[in-house]
Amino acid sequence: MKREIVRWGLMIVDSITYLKNREELNTNDFDEFLKEVNTPSKMGAITLWRFDYTSDKGEYWQKPKETFDRRNSKGKFMGDCEDISSLILACALSNGIEGKLLTTWNDESGHATCFLPQSQETICSFNRIKHYTNKIEDIVTYWYKDWKAYALYELRNNFSEFVRVDYMKRESLSPNNIKGNMKNYIRKMMIIDPKFGNLIF
Repeated sequence: MKREIVRWGLMIVDSITYLKNREELNTNDFDEFLKEVNTPSKMGAITLWRFDYTSDKGEYWQKPKETFDRRNSKGKFMGDCEDISSLILACALSNGIEGKLLTTWNDESGHATCFLPQSQETICSFNRIKHYTNKIEDIVTYWYKDWKAYALYELRNNFSEFVRVDYMKRESLSPNNIKGNMKNYIRKMMIIDPKFGNLIF
C-alpha cells in the first residue's frame, strides 16, 4: 500500500518536472536528449508524457536511438517495455548514473525495466517505482509474485550491446508449457542474449 501511494506521488512530481522542463525534454537531438534527461524524475517524466506503449510488429528489440527516432503523430516515442527501458538506461549512463536492464518472467509473460540501484528505483513503461531495496528478488516480486527467474544486463558499446552480468533462476519453465506471450518474449530476449534459453528451461 505504501509503495503504491509513493508511486502516485512520484507521478505527480514527475508531471511537474515535465511541465517545468518541457522544452528541454522535447529536443529532437538525441545527444542533447541523453544529457538533458539527467535525473530519475526527468526519466519518469519521459515515460509519463513522451512515451506511447506500442506492441511490436514481429519481434524486434529497438536500440535507444531507434526508440528516440520512432515517433507517433504527437511526437511521442513508440515501443514496448524493453524499448523505453533501454532508452531510459542510456540517459542514466550518459549522466554517470549507475543502471542496468532488469528482465523477469513467469509462465505467461516477461517484463523489462531500467533498474537504478542508487535511488532504489525502476523506470519503465509503467512510470517510476520506488522499491526501498536493492534486493532483486524483492523488486521482481512487484511484477510477478510467481516469478521464475530474472536477468540483469549492462548496456555497452555506445548503447548498442547488452551484456548479461547476473541472473537467478528460481524455477525452470517446461518447453511444452510455454504460453503465447511468453513465446514472443523468449524470441525477443534471444536477440540480445542468444543463450537466453538456458535461463528459461
